[in-house]
Amino acid sequence: VKPCNINTQSTSASEPAITTPAQTSSTGPTTVSLQEILDLRDANEVAADTKYIGMYVSMEGEITEIHDKNLKIIPLGSDEFQMSGAKCSFDESQATELLQLRKGQSVTIVGIIKDIDELFYNELDVKPCKF
Repeated sequence: VKPCNINTQSTSASEPAITTPAQTSSTGPTTVSLQEILDLRDANEVAADTKYIGMYVSMEGEITEIHDKNLKIIPLGSDEFQMSGAKCSFDESQATELLQLRKGQSVTIVGIIKDIDELFYNELDVKPCKF
């Protein structure tokens, strides 16, 4: 999987930015906004999936759940009813760091967006993932 670059500039106020795959896999993760991904997904599922699935990303969010193999985040500044977000699936190598985390804490996750699931709300599946 090759990372993609995000072009945050639009050609006009109403047109979304277009991305192109990166030419090398040696580049680091692309910093993205979890809220922007969720907003695009709400507006156009196909566009969001095409643009973000397979992308190597770094994103910041607020922790809502902590489990032994994953944690869930929502966009920063979300209200108490926000359910859409991202699930970061990691391995045991981060067990020590996991003990330091708490719900409500801000965290940056880095990984590959494998899928965007939608049942009652949108959830990005990011793995392998580091926090």
